[in-house]
Amino acid sequence: MGSDDECNSRRAKVLLPSTGVLTKEGIPFYHLRRYALKPIHLQRVKQCGIELKIGQFSNEENKRIKRNWERYATTNNVDFSRAYEFAGGFSREMSRDERISLLVFQNKTNFVPAMCEGFNDRTGKQVISRMLIVYHPGEKNKCLLSEWNDELEKQFEKLYAEGCVARAISIRLQRPKAEVDYRINLLRRRTEKPYDFDSCDIELADSTRQALYGFVTKWLQPKNCPLELEMILPEKEKYNVADFALVQDQEKAMSYLPWLSLTWKMLRPVPVIKKLWLKEVERLRAACKRFNGDTEKAADVCMPRLPLISAGEYRHALNLFLEQKPMFLSHLDTKQLQKRIEEENLVGYCTNGLTEGEFLKRMFCIHIANFRNSTRAANLEDISCTDWITVLIEYLTHLDGSLRKWHYSMEYIRELVSQKLKKRYENALVNGSDTTMNADINDSFPHSRISDRTYKDKQKDCISYINNLVVNNTNSQKPARNEESVSSNVYTEYFIEKLTNLVESWILLFDEQRQRKFAKKLRKIMKKDEKLDSLQGLVEKMISSLEDEQKLKLSKKYRKIMKRFQKMQEAKNSESSVHYKLNEAETSGKNYTEGGETTNYADHSGGITEIAEDKIFR
Repeated sequence: MGSDDECNSRRAKVLLPSTGVLTKEGIPFYHLRRYALKPIHLQRVKQCGIELKIGQFSNEENKRIKRNWERYATTNNVDFSRAYEFAGGFSREMSRDERISLLVFQNKTNFVPAMCEGFNDRTGKQVISRMLIVYHPGEKNKCLLSEWNDELEKQFEKLYAEGCVARAISIRLQRPKAEVDYRINLLRRRTEKPYDFDSCDIELADSTRQALYGFVTKWLQPKNCPLELEMILPEKEKYNVADFALVQDQEKAMSYLPWLSLTWKMLRPVPVIKKLWLKEVERLRAACKRFNGDTEKAADVCMPRLPLISAGEYRHALNLFLEQKPMFLSHLDTKQLQKRIEEENLVGYCTNGLTEGEFLKRMFCIHIANFRNSTRAANLEDISCTDWITVLIEYLTHLDGSLRKWHYSMEYIRELVSQKLKKRYENALVNGSDTTMNADINDSFPHSRISDRTYKDKQKDCISYINNLVVNNTNSQKPARNEESVSSNVYTEYFIEKLTNLVESWILLFDEQRQRKFAKKLRKIMKKDEKLDSLQGLVEKMISSLEDEQKLKLSKKYRKIMKRFQKMQEAKNSESSVHYKLNEAETSGKNYTEGGETTNYADHSGGITEIAEDKIFR
């Protein structure tokens, strides 16, 4: 996970000059792209004695951004009003061809380096992100904005009824996004009925009940069960949901479980989820009386047994995905998908309390994230959401449709992906004349060498990637190049999950204000690419906020996790040691498996909100 792994990134190598920070054209390498720098880049910057600034931009820096844009727009005959578009503000509203055309033009004209001129202590990502704020349609003329009136309210309500998100509404109305968010909250309070906690889901669907039982069962496992909860449970080696339901002070027992984490899975607020569980407590207690206190039989009778989705059902669902032809997962209309699922009667499997459409969308998103992590290549950004769907459908046609516990073979998925890339590359060669003509047009722009080099490198990447796939698929005795990185990802993800569970189980010990504060920090961390260091910092902050006995208990649990992680790091260079440790750590419930496979019987609903949809398909 250190700099050695980052060196394997082709993009990182291309971006980094052989020595120093300046490229042959005299441009700092951290001004070439608008993406976040990787550790290998930050290490080079530090070695060269450059201290990058963080935090807010000053008024002088804001003025410099405006001067740079005016100079760039004048030089390249670009309308000044297109600043927000050039910063990426309209990327979601643009088609794929429009985005590519704009990026090609920006590369030819050195857009990012031009905007970063004079910002030697800022990265390209920082400057372009600030440009998005400075030139936002709602922020640009903030001091000249009129008061909110009836006409604006009508336009706002119409756009909101059409399903536009706050960002799109703010652009259309040319108002700050914060103001639009405020108006949306007011509209919801005015139009949406308050939740009736007394009549919520009187008769629960089996899928919802199964999600509740699964959640409680998970936290009753010895490795997850909080010490305070163990003290009030009966002395047994293994607990079940009926043991938990028989605790007399049920409110106290429930307070030790992180119900907040279940809201992301069930899409219901915590008070509703607790109310639903109390209904199940009554059912479990009645069953225990019926079986003379035998909690095993009571739990077995009450627990729903919905089957997992079969390979055939999932393939059928993916064909329904294709009807919408989504370029990105965010373009997939869940309501329309749910309507088609009901028309096709594609129901009857466990969805963890979600609608079938939402569950299948999340399941698909997790699968693609796993494939992208396993099949590492810079040119995978060219594969759209529709392409991934066709790849999965093609794979699933070779499986028995009645299988409930099935898995993906990463080797075969790589082969299918390579065929997609090869076909796309061949089409690019067929259309070579069009590319040549466009190149002649773009040659009139200065500084075209960087873009030409990038295009050629991309072609080489595609060819070498396909060739490597052919070798890996035909010679089973040679290990895949990324096998070590995948196994490394597995155990890192395992410890990320352990730390996340630790935070969730201890967060309820704090007062309400700190609970909200730590929960907000946890959500931000789970959206990051590198989560481990941030999670360690969050746990240490929680430890410092506790006192006496609670502080000692949390410190002991944290040290135990980190001690195991250090042992795993020492053994990560040995493949056999890594697999042994993972088996010992019980990673059977993870999405990644040791054989390079991803399964359908993992938890497909938890944690999916942390996956950035645009990142998956860009």
